[in-house]
Amino acid sequence: MTFVRTPRGAGYVTTIEPTVPDVPVNYVGVAQLRSVDVPDLWCPPGTDLLQVLWCPNIHLDGCPAVRLRWRKLTEVAGPLLDPPVPNVVEFEEYLPRYPCVIHPEQVVEFPFHQELPPDLEAAVGQRFGEDPDYQYVLSIAPGWKVGGWASWHSTDIGPMDCPRCAVRMPLFLSIDSCEWDGGSGPRWRPVEERHLADGTPECSATYEPTGIVVGRFGLLNVFVCRTCPDAPLRANIQ
Repeated sequence: MTFVRTPRGAGYVTTIEPTVPDVPVNYVGVAQLRSVDVPDLWCPPGTDLLQVLWCPNIHLDGCPAVRLRWRKLTEVAGPLLDPPVPNVVEFEEYLPRYPCVIHPEQVVEFPFHQELPPDLEAAVGQRFGEDPDYQYVLSIAPGWKVGGWASWHSTDIGPMDCPRCAVRMPLFLSIDSCEWDGGSGPRWRPVEERHLADGTPECSATYEPTGIVVGRFGLLNVFVCRTCPDAPLRANIQ
């Protein structure tokens, strides 16, 4: 990443430049999910296991190159004892530092305000105004999640259409730099962890469980077409 001066000279903004190496790079395992554990996990027919991998370098769209591999659990022998490590890493924040075990929990979300019908969006605007409570309290859960609604808090809503059938692709997976923050913590921080004092190692372990940092401490949204599961996925950093 580099810092460049804004046109008016009012400050500096961060721009993400590609760091794609010239040689093949081993992918990094980021997550493994079973449909039996995650009821909302969509898998193509005949599969029940999802493996998420990515290249730990910044590509042309500013995102790591994500690969989704759907498999059948009964055909997977077990984890590799000596998995290949990436031979080129330009963005170490894309390397998981801590292994995690998931404890899935279903939650209720509401769409980003720009995805609401116009009359409802107007009503939400009148109710909350500049107050971020709709986003932090009522709308979208932060953290790593499967499905739900995408947050567009950094760029506003953008088109995520399938490159083959042109149908808008739903959010498939969110990979976040943290599980909650100062705004969303009062609503989305797990009740079981609220006794942990901020700044302590125990709190940090729940706040940033994987050690992955996406972009400028943001999140990566991955969109997949369920009609064309073999079509290229689309990703967006917020």
